[in-house]
Amino acid sequence: MAHRSRAHRAHHIDQSSYPSSSSAYTGAASSSTYSHPSQAGYLEQENDSHVNLLGNKVSELKQISLAIGEEVQYQNRMMNAMENEFDKAGSLLGNTMKRLQILTRTQNGRWMWYLILFVLCVVAYIYFFRFR
Repeated sequence: MAHRSRAHRAHHIDQSSYPSSSSAYTGAASSSTYSHPSQAGYLEQENDSHVNLLGNKVSELKQISLAIGEEVQYQNRMMNAMENEFDKAGSLLGNTMKRLQILTRTQNGRWMWYLILFVLCVVAYIYFFRFR
């Protein structure tokens, strides 16, 4: 639409928006107020202002969509980093559980469970009775 001339747009507006009149630009007398040349100029100016407003809105939407795209890329990088950290923590926890299972199968494993239970009781005692 940007390639069309103003005269073509004004003629297009005149044909599509208003009742058809074969004498709109021929200079013949018409009872319609739409055929007056100043009315066509006013409509052309109004159309141009609307096109400018629309262009501004499109520019704003472009800037917003670019900002959204940047935010999405940032969030994806953060999620990938977090996924890597969770994978590392999961591997560490899995290895620790394997070691605990090996430890519990041995004779000294029972004493290790007693030690873990003792440490948990001490932590619970400190938490409930000292900090409250």
